[in-house]
Amino acid sequence: MSGVSGVGKTSIAYEILKLLPEVKRLVTYVTRPPRPNEIDGIDYNFVSRETFLQKLANNEFFEHDEHYGNYYGNSAIDLQNIFIQNKIALILLDPFSVQKIKKIFPKAKTIFIAPDNLENLKKRIRQRPMDNAEFASRFSQAEKELTLAQTFDFQVVNEENKLDEAVAKTIEYIKKTAPLD
Repeated sequence: MSGVSGVGKTSIAYEILKLLPEVKRLVTYVTRPPRPNEIDGIDYNFVSRETFLQKLANNEFFEHDEHYGNYYGNSAIDLQNIFIQNKIALILLDPFSVQKIKKIFPKAKTIFIAPDNLENLKKRIRQRPMDNAEFASRFSQAEKELTLAQTFDFQVVNEENKLDEAVAKTIEYIKKTAPLD
């Protein structure tokens, strides 16, 4: 699952995890500090740059990237553990990383969460703690990422104050394309 910064993909993912026990989230490793209310091991695996680079050197990540000066990576062992549990892996990625995932896992289904409009997206991004330069960088990146929406298997618009609708549409797609028991 992917979408631009601030679009609500994490909120949608958490609702899916509550409603579909067959789905398990792959928790990404990251070198940035936690935001308020983020929990290590739940939202991300927060690690030092040194630890991340060691894991990278040990080939522990099947996918990794750098965004806004921080490293993000997904563990092959953690993914294998989800599959061993006979669960469907839900991975939250930036849109460019999804393109890499499709090369590694061609049968993976991709979902793009889109904003209802750019003004609401600006408001959502502004809610995060950042200075004007970081905001400008994130919004510029979001505009580039929006151009990738058409490359995804499924798109859902997360309209302002209609999270439940976006969750329902996403769950409907997952149920149609994944073997749920």
